Order: sequence, then C-alpha cells, then structure tokens
Amino acid sequence: MKLSPTTAALLVLLSASTVGAISGCSSGSGKPESIASEERVGQIVEMRKYFDKAGGNWDALSAEDKAAYTKLAGDDKKAQTMWRTMSTPMGANPSGG
Repeated sequence: MKLSPTTAALLVLLSASTVGAISGCSSGSGKPESIASEERVGQIVEMRKYFDKAGGNWDALSAEDKAAYTKLAGDDKKAQTMWRTMSTPMGANPSGG
C-alpha cells in the first residue's frame, strides 16, 4: 500500500506515541504522554506541504516560503533537520550507515 507523504508523517508520530505507551511512559495519570500536541501535528503537516510544494528541493522554495517553514520549525537549525528528515524515506538510515 502506497501512503501519501502527509499520511506517512502522521503514522510516524502515531507509531512513536504508541511505543511510548507500550514502554510505560506516562504522566502519572495512567495515560501515556503525547509526543506531539495537536497543534504541533498541524504544524508538521503544514511543513510537509511546503516540502511537497518544492519537490523536496529547499532551493525551490521562495524566500517567503522558507521563512514560513523556518517559523513553523522554530529556527534555522530545526528547519534544516526537519527538511532532511522529510527527505529520508521511512525505514532508511538517515546517517547512511
């Protein structure tokens, strides 16, 4: 089954939260802690739209789009990290090793 990039990104977030629940991470209330708020998930989905719009090519983004993406990420370093993460196919080793 082929997933859209946005669906794949959301599945990664949901999978990670499930792992946290299985490993016993909780806030003391018995409920697992969420790794991402609904707001953050929305921001990541928005970031993915910029990635898809540029075809994965950072240089293809306009200055305005780069600024908006960076604002969503938090800062330049996080923006570049997120961009590289989106460029790495699921299951691939991003370090190349």
